[in-house]
Amino acid sequence: MNEAGVAASHILKDSRVGTLEQRFKRIWFNIVDFGRQRTQTNLSYEQYIHLQGIDSDPHQTFEKTTFGAATYVLRRR
Repeated sequence: MNEAGVAASHILKDSRVGTLEQRFKRIWFNIVDFGRQRTQTNLSYEQYIHLQGIDSDPHQTFEKTTFGAATYVLRRR
């Protein structure tokens, strides 16, 4: 699994359990928890936004595909 897949897996853990509010909070806290972890493969937000090609269409499409499940969970009622 690539780094984006690892991040998405961590962030979306248990994201289909509970009420909409509970799912939102769980995803939010998973994001915070993931951001606190420091490893060689995790980038800080500042490092991430300065990556070359971050604004390219292929990269934007990749992000939407990878994190689209979070949008689905938040819309689902």
